Formats: sequence, C-alpha cells, structure tokens
Amino acid sequence: MVKKLFFLGLLLVIILVVGCVKEKVVSSKEAGKASIEEKQSKHETEQEQAIEEGEGITKEEVKKEESEEEIPEEVEEERIVKEEEIKSEEKVIEQEELENVTISEEIQNIFERSKTRIKSYFYQYISPSGKQYYIYVKGSRIVINPIPTPNKIYLDKEKKKAEEYCVIYSKCMRHFGKIADLDYDEAYIETPIDWLEKITEARKLNEEIYNGRRSWKLETNIGVVIIDTHYGFIYKIKQDDKVYSFINVAFNTVKDSDVTVPEYLSSD
Repeated sequence: MVKKLFFLGLLLVIILVVGCVKEKVVSSKEAGKASIEEKQSKHETEQEQAIEEGEGITKEEVKKEESEEEIPEEVEEERIVKEEEIKSEEKVIEQEELENVTISEEIQNIFERSKTRIKSYFYQYISPSGKQYYIYVKGSRIVINPIPTPNKIYLDKEKKKAEEYCVIYSKCMRHFGKIADLDYDEAYIETPIDWLEKITEARKLNEEIYNGRRSWKLETNIGVVIIDTHYGFIYKIKQDDKVYSFINVAFNTVKDSDVTVPEYLSSD
C-alpha cells in the first residue's frame, strides 16, 4: 500500500514537472514570436518614416522649383535688359579688336605675293609733278630712264651707287658714255615695292579691273592704293592732291643686261 502511494506521488510529480516544462517552452516561443513581430513592426515603421521624409523632401524641392519658375515680370525684364547690355558690350569689344587689326590676313597675303611671284619688273612711272620715267628693276639693280632723254641712271642698292650715262650716240654725240657720278639718295626713285613696305594699315574699299588686271582698292596709311591681287604690285597711290602712277608694267622680263652698264660705255 505504501509502495502504491509512493509511485502515485512520484507520477504526480513527474506530471507536474512535464507540465511546467511545456508551459515554459510555449511561453518562450510566444515571447520569441512577439519579439520578432515587434522588430518587424519597428522596421516597417522606420521604413514608412523614411518614405514619408523622402516624400517630404521631394515635395519641398518641387515647391522650390515652382517658386523659381514663378519669377516676377519686373525681375524678368531687368534680367533681359542686363543680358542685352552684356551682349552690347561684347559687340563693342569685338569691334575694337577688329579695329586694332591694322592689316587683315587676306590683304597681307596679297602683299606677300610680291616677294614670291616677282623676280624682276619694268614700268612707266608718272610722278605727281607730271615727269615720267621708264624704270627697270632686277635684284638690287635699278635703271631709271627719264623720258624722253637718251640718259640712263644705273643704281646699285647694295653699294648705294648711282651713275648717269648717255646711251644713244646719235643724240649724245660728244656726251656719249658716262656723264657723272650722282648722289644715290637724290637719284633714287621709290618703286612700288618700296611703297608697299611702308604700309602698316590697310582696309579694303572695293575690287576692280585696273588696266586690264584684277585689283583691289585699299585705304592705307600711305593713301588710297590700287594693287594687283595676283602679284601684290601697286599701280596707283593717291594722297590728297598727289597721285603716283605705275603703268605699262611687265613682270619677270627684265634681263641682267637691262640693269648693267654696257661694257662699251663703262670702258675708259
């Protein structure tokens, strides 16, 4: 009897212990589940807040853009006026820069052609006083023949030497041959190439055919000039009441013998 009671008591204790353990396990599971649900809820709440904050920023940016677009008419007119003033100032600066360019590249290219396309030249020179000369140029040698005399002046630019000769016996008679040594500077007559080198400012006025040749009329610091566009050779210079003319031009035809004193004249 005692043993039965003992076993019954032991069984009861075991049942109670098992019940407590199950209850604890269930409680632990429920607590864990509640914790997970709480964390998920918290995470969802934070996401919603972040989304709301993001939407708030977007709305503020939209409002800012809308406020920027809604510019008062007076402010807009002032902005337009300022922009026009800036553009006007830029145009003035550009114009000043153009004016500071004394010779355009196009004109300079024409000037340079005289250096590469002309080896020698002959022309008839009409001075402002009306006197006329036939002039031959090749290299550093020049011959000036005053019209209508039988005399020729032989010049050497390198030696700065000038000599005058009477070259036609029938007209010179006893004066045939060398007449005199001349002062180089006084005897020298500036050529179209010399005039060209003096130009530091030039502006195109128009294009024209001058004595059958394509030419440009330029306004320059030496006067109004007519220049051959192929050879870069000046045909005419007008300075107030003075006119220098270079006509009947022939390029690259002058021979060495045309600008050298003949032996029969130079021999003494």
